Amino acid sequence: MSRPMYEHFIKKKYEVEDEDKACTFKSGSGPMRKPRNVVLCGLQGSGRGALAENVAASHDLEIVRPVATAEALEALGQETGRLVILGPEHMDVPDAMTLIPRMGYVFFLMADVPFVIEAREIAEEEERERLAAVFPDLEMRFHALGGLPLSAYRSLEENAAQIAEVLDMCP
Repeated sequence: MSRPMYEHFIKKKYEVEDEDKACTFKSGSGPMRKPRNVVLCGLQGSGRGALAENVAASHDLEIVRPVATAEALEALGQETGRLVILGPEHMDVPDAMTLIPRMGYVFFLMADVPFVIEAREIAEEEERERLAAVFPDLEMRFHALGGLPLSAYRSLEENAAQIAEVLDMCP
């Protein structure tokens, strides 16, 4: 006989016959449901826009490209249906780093400095050096969100399929 996936979290079992009734568990006692929003973060030039369009089209999500961190948090505060594209400029608020993972499924599109330089066609040596200097800190901030890493070197279809797999597994 198979056991429910979250059975080990719940100490008491409640039989509910009235569909208007709800059972509430204290924090940490049962599975937490995240809002059905998607957060796609990464550096400019990593392919976030194209990947976002692919995923949004196949999962009926509205793409939000916030300018400021407050705008990003407001978009993610909606119950469902948003795919929010975040960049390093959205990682400057400490609260954002805590709130973003709670507001949606986070995916980090990893791209190294040479990839971004080529994708953005950065010719100026000074701009290349600036990107290389800030890259380790930016990458650490994205990793701190705890999202699923995707590789900018993989095809758009492979990355989209990986996101779809996660979204299809999580109701």
